[in-house]
Amino acid sequence: MSTHQSLSFKHTFTGLSNLFKKYPGFSFIVKWLLICSILGGLIGSASAAFLTSLNWVTSFREQHKWIIWLLPAAGFLIGWVYHHYGKSVESGNNLILKSIHQPANKIPLKMAVFVYAGTILTHLFGGSAGREGTAIQMAGSIADQLSKPFRLTNEERRILLIASVARFWICIRHTFSRCCIWIRSFFNWSDTLQCYSTCLCSFHLC
Repeated sequence: MSTHQSLSFKHTFTGLSNLFKKYPGFSFIVKWLLICSILGGLIGSASAAFLTSLNWVTSFREQHKWIIWLLPAAGFLIGWVYHHYGKSVESGNNLILKSIHQPANKIPLKMAVFVYAGTILTHLFGGSAGREGTAIQMAGSIADQLSKPFRLTNEERRILLIASVARFWICIRHTFSRCCIWIRSFFNWSDTLQCYSTCLCSFHLC
């Protein structure tokens, strides 16, 4: 990098730093726009992969009905994997709700992998597994990975988790009104407005 380029970069960085200090609200908007962009991409991609996989395994099972006889073996396999490797995420939805009410340790990313694989295998072999629980766990575990890089406070982390779950629900064809009820059950009106904004922003940026 030439001296001129180095000075130009330093001048730009200094200008942005001064702008953020002078207008703290601007830095807040930029930070959450970036978070929403990343969140929208991650949650949108995850929900698309989940629904596509779900449609594929359902179609495969309908064409090969004999596979239902293997359901007990699939159930045993899922339980065995959770017992030996998923102790930290076996509480599922309760862990997400606990993290929303009392933010503590970061939710492990493997929760998304485990619940995705378990739900897909269950549907493949003819079992019954709802999409809502899977959506909550996948969205929460994926979104919480952003809390450390962006140094989010506990309150900001709560907003991130709730908005991500609402975003995933919209992706799996829930109405936006149901997502609004979900968000409203956790916050007062001022925080609810911020959470709505985050959810809508991530939805449109996906």
